[in-house]
Amino acid sequence: MRLPPRKGHIMNTARTGASVIVERLRLSTGFAASERDWVAERLAALGSRLRSFQDGQVELEIGLKDRHGTGQQVTLECRLHRLPHLHLVATSSAQDLSVALNEVRNDMIRQVDHAKTRAEPRNNRALRNAPILPELDWAAGEDGQSMPSTMRKSRSKPSGRAASAFW
Repeated sequence: MRLPPRKGHIMNTARTGASVIVERLRLSTGFAASERDWVAERLAALGSRLRSFQDGQVELEIGLKDRHGTGQQVTLECRLHRLPHLHLVATSSAQDLSVALNEVRNDMIRQVDHAKTRAEPRNNRALRNAPILPELDWAAGEDGQSMPSTMRKSRSKPSGRAASAFW
């Protein structure tokens, strides 16, 4: 049973993958405006990967060359405007347009996932929380060997009442 939201809380409206694609997709040559929803539906699985980026950070452009010809090619470009700026490109030469859209979608998902993990080691604690090691003052010890100054023995006489009992 789903509980209603508590009073005073704003409900988070989760966007579907297709709506994320529709907001960010620009149809280039080869596609008619009437095909926009069909293309967005085919690319919807990519939307879940792009949802983590802000709206202004992602541009998608899809183009089709030589429709129904022997050299038909679908190209999906994704520009990620963050540091560093990324321009990802996926292409397919499949003759069936729905198969070609699936191929470019899967390739773009792979590329976006790779770009995200390369930039943000989110699930790798060793990379995320790498400790900063203190710099050690290296100096020659009694035997001429180099060692940190914190490891060298002190030759000075300790001070204080307890120390005087030992000296």
